[in-house]
Amino acid sequence: METIHDFYRRFSLTRDSDYSVPSTSFGHFNVFQRDACSFLTPYSRRDYYKISLVLGTGELHYANRWIRVDRPALLFSNPMVPYAWEINSPEQAGWFCLFTEEFVNQESR
Repeated sequence: METIHDFYRRFSLTRDSDYSVPSTSFGHFNVFQRDACSFLTPYSRRDYYKISLVLGTGELHYANRWIRVDRPALLFSNPMVPYAWEINSPEQAGWFCLFTEEFVNQESR
């Protein structure tokens, strides 16, 4: 299972950005442009949630299925479902946010 720390190491990203909520009792939340991390994503489960606005083409692989993404799409992933992303075009744009279970289940909302 890929952890949120593994994700940051895989792309040599820093957890500090203009859109980052530091890891505290509130959990973790961060937003990135997809062009920084838009190539192959290995098939795996993750310990974080991810919402992606995909502008570009590719294939989303999950379970024993795959979906061709050939127009703008909003993709949601959760820690229970392993998936992989494979690009089909060099032009990959959009945004994605990562957040942890602690961020979702905050007591003090």
